Amino acid sequence: MRTPRDAPAATYPHVVAVSGELVSGADRARLSWGFQALLTGILHTPTPAPESPVSRGELDT
Repeated sequence: MRTPRDAPAATYPHVVAVSGELVSGADRARLSWGFQALLTGILHTPTPAPESPVSRGELDT
């Protein structure tokens, strides 16, 4: 695979759908955009709740 456009659409449909955006712009702008997109996604994705003793199977019965 040389570019995101070359990715198999059946396996990576989301990558292929945004392949133009992933490779557009100048190098520095693209790198900055990539970090911004990554951080925006992280900031808008809730972190998982800590595991409880019940979910870990550690509850005394």
